[in-house]
Amino acid sequence: MYDPHTLEPGDVILVAGVHWSHGLVAGLLDAAIQWATVSPFHHAALVGEGVLIQSLATVQTGPLDAYAADGWVFHVDAPSRACARAVQWAMAHRGNPYGVGAILADALMDVAHVHPPARWCRPRWVTCSGFVERAYSRGAGVPFTWRPLPSPADLAASPVLVGPRPVP
Repeated sequence: MYDPHTLEPGDVILVAGVHWSHGLVAGLLDAAIQWATVSPFHHAALVGEGVLIQSLATVQTGPLDAYAADGWVFHVDAPSRACARAVQWAMAHRGNPYGVGAILADALMDVAHVHPPARWCRPRWVTCSGFVERAYSRGAGVPFTWRPLPSPADLAASPVLVGPRPVP
């Protein structure tokens, strides 16, 4: 859905579709996130300088074309220097762990409307979309949403992200 050569540092990629080719657990997690958030999106990544920066098992970099088949590109309505600061913040957090607790906290808030214990919401326990949002809110002073643990659907609804949205 996107050409990796057209990406700019600071762009946000939201990924749609269920990826059964990545294994049963990954496919079930993709489907669960889409179901819980009533959204076609299940993953978020930030475009860096020639790489994607994302929170998987840890915060890590990957190839720009990793989600070219089913990723939706959003430009951030912010000055280029803010985008550069967000990318710099994200790169500084490579190696930080991905938080299963944050996924459970998101599910509790979105599905059961229950607020999880604060210890689940520590800054190091971030989801993929929480990581992208924090890169901008903490790294560049450009918040996307008020949610402490945003889902990919929350990012897609942000007026700060500019781009086409799929119809669910």
